[in-house]
Amino acid sequence: MLVASTSLSGTTCSVRIKCEDSDDAVQITSGTDHNGRTSTTAYSDWTVPVMTAGTEYESADFTTALQEVIDRAGWTSGKAIHVFISNNASSYNGVRLVSSLENTSYTEAELIVTYTT
Repeated sequence: MLVASTSLSGTTCSVRIKCEDSDDAVQITSGTDHNGRTSTTAYSDWTVPVMTAGTEYESADFTTALQEVIDRAGWTSGKAIHVFISNNASSYNGVRLVSSLENTSYTEAELIVTYTT
């Protein structure tokens, strides 16, 4: 669940959602570190709607990318997972801003996983 931190409409905002292909993701320390991470081959594309500040939005379903990490031999419950949301040929000014942990006005992003055994 993402919460818009700013009301933005702009033009088409297209993103690709992947996960880090890692057994236990460690904190990203820089842009270079982020760009050097290996991501899953599975991904989901999402055309992000017009956003209104303070409103919650559900992303595209990225189950296949998440499952690729969970299926790793070294991954177990409780280990960290990075979710990467990156530009995927958005139009000029196709920007959307969502809350982060540092935002004091709105709730930060939340990963909600529904599963069956």
